[in-house]
Amino acid sequence: MEEFAKNLSSLSWWLGVVAVGIVLNVGSTYLKRPLDGVLSTFSNRWNSRSRRLREAREARIEQVRQSDRELQLLIADELRDRIRAVHTTLLAVFLILFYVFVRVRVPSAQALNSDMVLVVALKVLYWGSLLMLFVSMRSFMRAMSTTSVLRDAASQ
Repeated sequence: MEEFAKNLSSLSWWLGVVAVGIVLNVGSTYLKRPLDGVLSTFSNRWNSRSRRLREAREARIEQVRQSDRELQLLIADELRDRIRAVHTTLLAVFLILFYVFVRVRVPSAQALNSDMVLVVALKVLYWGSLLMLFVSMRSFMRAMSTTSVLRDAASQ
């Protein structure tokens, strides 16, 4: 802290701050136009993607309204996604509990580092549980999206 206070009182530090400020100001002037172009392209692509997804959703809703078979298939998809979400959540919880059980039962950290098979097994349990949680969340979000399409098809 004392060294910082000395730097604040030195002329060279203040001249460096001013020089860096000028360089940043000039650099930002030259970077503004390309950066605006990149952000504009990203925004246009995002809007185009959003429009395509919205149109596809509206087409799916209309398809479900027109056909009872499509309605039944969509209901089956929703149930399948919900069941997959529950199963993968349970598997993730089981893997996490097994991981914790093995970690608690290992006598010492040295024993853990000496047994390479145990180290690899623990990493597989840990990352496998995280993967199952990701799959579970994805299945749940897909089921919720399908529920939204079903509700919109039934309401109109």
